[in-house]
Amino acid sequence: MKDYGTIEYIRRLTLSSSSSGCNADFGRFYVLLKPSPAGDQLIVIQASSIVPQSSMNDEVAVREKDKQFDYGLQIIHTLLPTIRFGHTNWAYLVGRDNNYRIVHKHQSLPLVTEIPWCPLVDERDIEITGFLYASDRYGIWNGVKVDVFMAWDEISANFLQNTMAAYRLLIQHNLEHLAYRAVGHVVRNGTTEICGLLTEPAYGRMFEYSDKSAVYKAIAQIERAGLLFTGIYTSNIMVASNGQVRLLSLSSLRRQPNDPIMRAKEVENCHWTRLKEVFKELEFGPNPIPPPREQKRLLLSLPEFPAPAHGLKLNVYLVFKVHSPPAYCKSEEDVKSKDFLRPKKRRHVHANTTGTLEMLALDAPVSAWSLCAPRMRLHAHTTTPYDRVPDKLLKELLAAQIWHQSVC
Repeated sequence: MKDYGTIEYIRRLTLSSSSSGCNADFGRFYVLLKPSPAGDQLIVIQASSIVPQSSMNDEVAVREKDKQFDYGLQIIHTLLPTIRFGHTNWAYLVGRDNNYRIVHKHQSLPLVTEIPWCPLVDERDIEITGFLYASDRYGIWNGVKVDVFMAWDEISANFLQNTMAAYRLLIQHNLEHLAYRAVGHVVRNGTTEICGLLTEPAYGRMFEYSDKSAVYKAIAQIERAGLLFTGIYTSNIMVASNGQVRLLSLSSLRRQPNDPIMRAKEVENCHWTRLKEVFKELEFGPNPIPPPREQKRLLLSLPEFPAPAHGLKLNVYLVFKVHSPPAYCKSEEDVKSKDFLRPKKRRHVHANTTGTLEMLALDAPVSAWSLCAPRMRLHAHTTTPYDRVPDKLLKELLAAQIWHQSVC
């Protein structure tokens, strides 16, 4: 039974420039899901991009991108009560310096122009039972398990368009057995606007080195039909229970170029060179990619809490570390003395009371990330010598505010 009070964040979007999230040069994207009795309510929160596309392969830039992406999710988590699920499909995170807000605005997706060849299925008639990614889902339709691909942004809408075109090419050349069969086109709100595709469940296993002959045969069939499959990777070819090769990521299938020189070059590079490379990877070990239906679900629950007026710094802690010699020490004579354990006879040798006092200001933001992996951030600190009572020094430090700012 679904929990209608929990909002979930769908992690690791496949159709983006980042495997850990969607953080392209045109923005960061966070897909949130709220189950309801009327159906799942999904909304995309778009934030500004931090790292330009030209720096995406730079190691330092990638770390900064991941840091800012996580920070954006923390901000969104504090604003959950202000998000109107079911009213719009899109919203924007705007603001700066811990003063953010959510601005809702409907986003129209590109229309799919491919002519449908399967039954039209209303989105409300599909029971979604799980998410792999924002676009790849599992469900039940007419009492039968299905895989569901849903377009949620411009990139995935174009992916859907190309996938439908690829299915049509396979059907025209009697090669539909090389893909998991399409069973329906998903439409929205009783219209004929196509927004998704239903296929039979992708049961089976990923291809191994022992499937070399069958895979080469399948790609040869693709080539003889005048088609080109540019998606030959360890993650894009499966073997069904009947031994039939199945191609995934069908958006990578298209017609071969008309120019014979270009055609020969692309066929060699995309088919035979790639096949040699992937089977070289598989020669000494199993395929490391699990089948789609065996991959780990990537939903992260975001419990709601009242949005604070002052932003993310919900809990601030002052930590004090006193570094000083002990108030007394044991002399060698004390240790040897039989009377050392007797309190009344115990002798105290006072040491120099001069030491240091370190003060740190940290916060532990209550957010999606800190709830999953608790952490605190250092905002400021100071370290100073003292030869007086620490309590009095503490009051002086607070009054003087002699803090050194720290970078989180």
